[in-house]
Amino acid sequence: MLVGVSAAAQEVVLQAGKATKVVGAWTKVSDSSAAAGARMSMPEKGLGKVTTPYASPANYFEMTFNANAGTAYRLWFRGKAASNSWSADSAFIQFNDSVTSSGASAFRIGSTAATTVTIEDCSGCGVSGWGWNDNYYGKSQGSLIYFKTTGTHTIRVQNREDGLSIDQIVLSPVLYRSAAPGDNKNDDTILDPATGKPTSTSSSTSTSTSTSTGTRLRVMHWNTHHGGVGTDGVLNIPRLLDWVVKENPDVISFNEVEKNTWWGNEDQPAIYKAYLQQKTGRTWYMVWAQEFGSWSANGKGNLLLSRYPFTNTARYLLSYSRTIALGQINVNGRNITIATTHLDPDSGTRRLAQANELTPWFKGFSQNRIVVGDTNAQPTSTEMAAVKNAGYRDAWADAKAGGYAVSAPDNPNGYTRNSRIDQLYTSTGVSSIKPKRVEVVDTRDSKGVMPSDHRPLVVDYTVN
Repeated sequence: MLVGVSAAAQEVVLQAGKATKVVGAWTKVSDSSAAAGARMSMPEKGLGKVTTPYASPANYFEMTFNANAGTAYRLWFRGKAASNSWSADSAFIQFNDSVTSSGASAFRIGSTAATTVTIEDCSGCGVSGWGWNDNYYGKSQGSLIYFKTTGTHTIRVQNREDGLSIDQIVLSPVLYRSAAPGDNKNDDTILDPATGKPTSTSSSTSTSTSTSTGTRLRVMHWNTHHGGVGTDGVLNIPRLLDWVVKENPDVISFNEVEKNTWWGNEDQPAIYKAYLQQKTGRTWYMVWAQEFGSWSANGKGNLLLSRYPFTNTARYLLSYSRTIALGQINVNGRNITIATTHLDPDSGTRRLAQANELTPWFKGFSQNRIVVGDTNAQPTSTEMAAVKNAGYRDAWADAKAGGYAVSAPDNPNGYTRNSRIDQLYTSTGVSSIKPKRVEVVDTRDSKGVMPSDHRPLVVDYTVN
């Protein structure tokens, strides 16, 4: 029996427009909406649907990639059907050494067996523009893909219906095991082949990703553990911030950032801002709230950074020496107010008092509101019930229920430390911002070391 995931498994992202072997009618077509600016297209020729894959097809393209034996991969593709027709939206996919979970041959090149991918997700669902789907027609998920050996593999795509275009194929051991990389209709998600994460479809100097259905806003939260003390006990700020750069957020909430304390004896808020500006080539805007409310003093605190200019900022002192850093931004014409805090680590009574101070103060700022931070409380606690009862929804809980939560296979509940104490809440009763993907990021290196004793939380919103 093969295992579910290998510790060394990596996301496989193939840009079809870079196919190295193209045979027959398949054609590379320049397309600014496609990954790498190109797609593979099977032109409409009025051919009937192919019911059985060919062992030696006349029309196909192939690509090579690296993957591990003993790892379960979820297969996804992004396709576009000519004239948005459901009769032009499917293909057959084969591999040179794919196997079942028990090790038997499956979907092999040179055979008449293949796994079928179809854009339309159900009878009558329809297709529109680019869309992601897996190898199952319906609301369930298709067969996982396994490989007999570790190393280089070949994927072959042969036509089932003409009129189909493909620009991305994904084999995901972790990130997209339970949820698609993007939408099934009118999608604009381009994945980074190096990381498997979504990347902007606009120019590198843009501060947002505009889509046909809104603008993507990525919010990241991380308790840094005194500025970047890893689980190996070493303070290493670049190690932590390189992960931030890789995640490519628009707004970042940091807790436990140190300003001229014995944890490094350095101005970490300024270092964080300068490092991100150097690595991303973009201007970052900052709100810093020292933990005890001495705004100009040194010490530990909460840091809010944004690629969008702040239209308003505020800081607030809660009881028992805890603070809030707040910033307002404008995204796609919508005001969004984001507050970060770090509640008391020792007492539920103190946390409840702080939660009951936070929510009425925050209500004085315009919608849409996002509150995020290390709450030091369980999502089901009395303290967090007070937040939810004040008009906020738990982003991870909603994502888990909705099937768009992502975490490592050995962390199915989205623990950010020993439990799920780092949380993000979005105000209810608003339709302008909608979470579409929530991830607890696995930052372990090959030795299992993390840059902080907390895992970061990343939420992708669509702003309409």
